[in-house]
Amino acid sequence: MIGAEEAKEQNIKSNGVIEIVNSDLENYVMNNIPNIKSFYFAGGEPLMNPVHWNMLAELDRLSLYDRRIDYNTNLSKLDYKGKHVFDYWDKLQNWRVGASIDAIGNRAEYVRYGTDWNNIDQNLIQMQKYYPTNYAITSCVSAINVAGLIELMDDLDRRGVTEHKWSNFVYMPNYLHVSILPRYYREQLVTTMADRIDINSTGFKFFKNQLLNNEKATSKDKQDFKTYIQRKDSVRGTNIFDSCPEFINIWDDIT
Repeated sequence: MIGAEEAKEQNIKSNGVIEIVNSDLENYVMNNIPNIKSFYFAGGEPLMNPVHWNMLAELDRLSLYDRRIDYNTNLSKLDYKGKHVFDYWDKLQNWRVGASIDAIGNRAEYVRYGTDWNNIDQNLIQMQKYYPTNYAITSCVSAINVAGLIELMDDLDRRGVTEHKWSNFVYMPNYLHVSILPRYYREQLVTTMADRIDINSTGFKFFKNQLLNNEKATSKDKQDFKTYIQRKDSVRGTNIFDSCPEFINIWDDIT
């Protein structure tokens, strides 16, 4: 344990986080780019980070097009200050994007507040047109978006998207796990999914197990969910019943 004065001298916040001056870190990375074989850009939104764009420009300047580059992005941005990422991706030989999309339309904007679905939609169109094999959709499944999962699947099928990973369920905080939903409603969701995909598939079995055999939510978790939603709606000026209409009928049964 260090004292307050020592922490101040070492540029350590009261929460224990050591601050690194961004320019120092960027300079270190930029100076070592010729020695780096792979890059992983994650968010927030890496395509809004100037360091990301500086690194791509340096790779381009050095003609290091064989480097492995992976992204985890919300796909909300493809350009930055007059630059477009496609101009770099066209030259790179080994890159892949994991696009974090949990829902479509109004539900997408509710689940990930700040999302502009029309923008995501246009970026998906561009990705599918120019790089259909370089990206996959990855979805986190929670109590808020599980009812829209099939709608998302149908949308991606319509676009011709071939890779959708949706086995990542939200476990923490507990109050966002699917088990806060009434059991009868979860059974309905499983039945609906059984009509959509092969019931013998690993994906369906995992989905069914999460919804029906993982009763991790307590009564307190369910109340915490309601409190969380009401607080967020109050602050954001949103309404869960507008974006996730299934809650109109099941809200009172979340107890």
